[in-house]
Amino acid sequence: MVVVLVTTGSAPSTGLLDAPATAQTPGATGLAPLTPFDRCDSPGCSSQAYVRARLVSGLELVFCGHHGHDLAPALSAKGAVIRDDSHLLVEDRLRD
Repeated sequence: MVVVLVTTGSAPSTGLLDAPATAQTPGATGLAPLTPFDRCDSPGCSSQAYVRARLVSGLELVFCGHHGHDLAPALSAKGAVIRDDSHLLVEDRLRD
């Protein structure tokens, strides 16, 4: 099974296959972009989600950048496909 980490900008490489996508399209993974209404699925966290993971079962989870980066290696090891849009945090700050 191939695990693809999709970024929609120029984020540092994670060692996984990085594939560009646009903010409007699902990209190479088929995972939809996150919206400002998506909130972290980690218990007790309600931050905006920037990382989407589709488990082998088909279940999708979304996480804030912090929890997404912490959990991505374990999720990838179990075969999850991950889309990481956390670079948008930096882009948002640069616009302000």
